[in-house]
Amino acid sequence: MLSTSVDGIEIVTDSYIVEVNDSIQLKTVILPESAANKKVVWESDAPAVATIREGWVKGKASGKVNIKAISEENSQIIASATVDVIGVTNAITSFTINGAIGVIDNDSIRVTLPGDMEFNKLAPVISHNGNTISPESGVERDFTDPVEYIVTAENGETRTYTVTIEKELKSSNSITSFKVNGNAAMIEGDAISFTFPADSNVDLTKLKPEIVHTGEKITPDSGVEQDFTDPVEYMVTAENGETRTYTVTIDEVELTAAESDRAALMAIYDANPDSQTILTDWGWGSEKPLNEWSRVFINAEGRVTELGLTGLDLKVLPSKIGDLSALENLELGYNQLANIPLSIGNLTSLKFLYLSDNQLTEIPDAIGDLTGLKSLLLHNNPLTSIPSSVCELGSSMGSNFAIDDPSLCE
Repeated sequence: MLSTSVDGIEIVTDSYIVEVNDSIQLKTVILPESAANKKVVWESDAPAVATIREGWVKGKASGKVNIKAISEENSQIIASATVDVIGVTNAITSFTINGAIGVIDNDSIRVTLPGDMEFNKLAPVISHNGNTISPESGVERDFTDPVEYIVTAENGETRTYTVTIEKELKSSNSITSFKVNGNAAMIEGDAISFTFPADSNVDLTKLKPEIVHTGEKITPDSGVEQDFTDPVEYMVTAENGETRTYTVTIDEVELTAAESDRAALMAIYDANPDSQTILTDWGWGSEKPLNEWSRVFINAEGRVTELGLTGLDLKVLPSKIGDLSALENLELGYNQLANIPLSIGNLTSLKFLYLSDNQLTEIPDAIGDLTGLKSLLLHNNPLTSIPSSVCELGSSMGSNFAIDDPSLCE
């Protein structure tokens, strides 16, 4: 008589590999074939990896799982099989270079880096859910052109990503310096202003400002001649296209008499760079009050009345000397002056003029208009002539009119 009791179980299947989210069927052979109860109870030792129901194994996550078939009739009779669950994912989940996080859009990855960074030696940090990636995370690559990354899933399927590095476009669009004829204008917000003295003889219709800015371009460009009779707009464009517009206003203003005096002294300072070391030590060229400039004497109204510029190796006496209309005493002896400007005739308050020991070969007849002069020293100069008006003025001074060759006034 054939036995009807179960004495063995075997598990048979076509494959012991299942993909995540897929299923395979396990079948059992109950021994003996004549067994009356062929039912089994299925168990998975790792339900997080794979579940089993009525012989169907469903993959949940990559890994190995032990599946058991237990005889319903006799729980001591068990068959088991190891099933490999393999992943099907092959996605890049994060891509970072030097802290910059890439934007993943389908199979494209875009990373924005500072424009001054070199792109030829970058080592990205990559996270993915596949089995392998090539090139690997942390491997240095040249990103001058787009680079492809291939992610391979556990089941062998691949996915290719194209990584492009983009230059970060700066948003800076400021004017940091605006100079007119070498002088810095005032920048306040989006307004730039500069004021010329009314006597500066500057043609506002033909100015070429020098501009420094942080943008990609500026319109009009630096150094381009402009008419500033009315305010002019300058537009700075950043690398990212953002614009900022500045309004530049250049005016002329009438100087006070004291301001005009300071401008005249600055002209002397600027015209004699070889003498600036000592002049600077004396306070010249600074923002200090003029009464703190050495050898400068002023009156109660702040006007310059005396200048003691002896022995400074001055080579140039600028025409603005004629603006010192309150000047009474001008000492210029022991210098290297070869010319005296005609504007000296404007110094109608002048009483003492010392020009001895220079390189003068002639003097302007405008000195003859200075009828208030009490002393005029011209000796130790290679003079070849003296205007008659000067000789006539000097004749009333006696010994206070000093020349080397009296015949020049005969």
